[in-house]
Amino acid sequence: MVKGREDAARPSAKNHSTFYIVFCVALLLFGLVFCCAKATKYAAMVMTSSSKGSLHWALIGAALGIGSVVWYGAAPITYFKYRHIPGDRGIWLLGSLRELADSKIENKEGYQRILVDVYRDHMKKHGRIFKFMFGRRMPMIIVVDPEVVQEIGMRKFSKLQDRPKIGASYALAAGKDGHARERIEKGLLFLRGGLWRGVRNALLPLFHSDVLSHFTPVMNSASKTLLRKLEDVKDGEIVNIHNMFGGYTQEIIGTSVFGKHFDSQSVPEASGDVSINPETSSMDGVPLSWKMYRAVATIFANSSGDINALLSLLCPVLLPVLQFLSQYFPTEDAIRTRKAINVMSEVGEEMLDEAKNAQKLKKGNADANGQGESGKGEKSMSTFEKYSEPLMQKMLSAKDKETGRYLSDNENIAQSTTFIAGGTETTASTLSYAIYLLSQNEEAEAEIMKEVDACPEDEPSYEYIMENFQYIQAAIYETLRLYPSGGFISRFTNCEVQIGPYKVPADTPVIIPLVLLQTLPEHFPEPLQFKPERFIPPGEGADSKYANTWHKYAYIPFGMGPRICIGYRLAMAEATLALFRLYRNYSFRIATPLTPIPNLPLKQGLTLQPKDGVCVRVYRRKI
Repeated sequence: MVKGREDAARPSAKNHSTFYIVFCVALLLFGLVFCCAKATKYAAMVMTSSSKGSLHWALIGAALGIGSVVWYGAAPITYFKYRHIPGDRGIWLLGSLRELADSKIENKEGYQRILVDVYRDHMKKHGRIFKFMFGRRMPMIIVVDPEVVQEIGMRKFSKLQDRPKIGASYALAAGKDGHARERIEKGLLFLRGGLWRGVRNALLPLFHSDVLSHFTPVMNSASKTLLRKLEDVKDGEIVNIHNMFGGYTQEIIGTSVFGKHFDSQSVPEASGDVSINPETSSMDGVPLSWKMYRAVATIFANSSGDINALLSLLCPVLLPVLQFLSQYFPTEDAIRTRKAINVMSEVGEEMLDEAKNAQKLKKGNADANGQGESGKGEKSMSTFEKYSEPLMQKMLSAKDKETGRYLSDNENIAQSTTFIAGGTETTASTLSYAIYLLSQNEEAEAEIMKEVDACPEDEPSYEYIMENFQYIQAAIYETLRLYPSGGFISRFTNCEVQIGPYKVPADTPVIIPLVLLQTLPEHFPEPLQFKPERFIPPGEGADSKYANTWHKYAYIPFGMGPRICIGYRLAMAEATLALFRLYRNYSFRIATPLTPIPNLPLKQGLTLQPKDGVCVRVYRRKI
């Protein structure tokens, strides 16, 4: 049932808004006609340099300019199109965004609110479908109703299959670099329509369980390296576990995609800042894995965008001007992001060349031996040939079954860098949140230790990981319920579409805030409590109070329908193996006040990240 204001409660508001729109349009037309008449009258006087005429012309120009700005900021036509959907109008130009600036400190613990907290306030006022004015000219429809979410993801998918276009901050950062922009737009994250469908159809077979099982040795190797990084840590010493997980996840993704060992866990991070320095002109001599790690860290650090990106959202007509300013007068964050995009593109190009050469070698072309020398800290590609053909090589042979079209070079580079960027931060954050929650729940921690101690293997197979670590995976699923790494699911209407009881115009962003959806109390008893038992089937030790109580579309941390995350099985496997390896040897406790309980500071960019990481005290288990 969609909760919102009843129609009977809004008739007068509709009449008032309609009168306001008609009045404003009439006033503007009258003013425009009047100004044109005056402009004609005084044109001759301006040409003869009459001071009086010049003054009148200046006043007319100023009036027109001010009137245009006021009209643009008020956006009455935009508001009129969405007047039937409940939601605040917000203030001139900014819409409802001002609430973010006014809510830095929410409580005595100093918890800083993020966008989802503002959505929560609006949901309490307007129900589970409402409009949010992201600037007065950019209304978004927020949906927190599982039945309607199911319609969006399945029954009406053809009308809502696309995500909003490439993020403003990355469009501005790419500037006029056509290659850089294309390699962002052609990634699965931003592809739209038939292009998205063709690329996804070509890539789906590469992420089948039978293929992913060949990468288990890579995961086991990376998890042992993760364990070795804790060997020199003294009992009770504090570490920021989030920093460690970034290197672990990228080592697995990078090695699996490119076939070259990504030694990402050796990247120096003593200062905690591994982003690209805008004053550094090049990264020559730096290992490929280090380049990629620093580039990904930079992109996610700057993913909330800079002032130019915000202005482009508030005032889209300024985008050409802002692109010019970003190109020739960029902010420091824009410089960092642009360099990071270029670094990722260069690494992708180099790895594509190596994959092509390796493919030629396999076909018996002895003269095409362009393996190249490995950089510092790298192993040769042949190191992992015994494990599996890397995904990059498989992508060279992948084609859309419907059209028979192979992926272009730019599409291959775009997918490989998208996999690495997306797979690094999302899984690293999920693991950090899992440690944060388990460290506060000794019963759940004890269940995990019981499960890992029962495992007879030191290097469990993919099948064992996915089938026998039931409680570990339940803990990960529950972590994703409370802290979904994506934060939001976004769609874009390609025509007018009925969403719940409301008709939504074409070209409207539709946002599903996962934190709100996945903590609805009627679907999740004690919604803010960490209860892994929710995800253990009844009859297998689960408390019936928590298990299987929710609508299927009240829990969608990996997305939904045809656009579900293509690599979620790999993410689950690497997260499960990491927790297995860590809890077999260590236990953890939150290091307060560095990491506060219960309000963990968050930041929302491309993903939902722990703002300052997760600091824990490390203790060796005595087995």
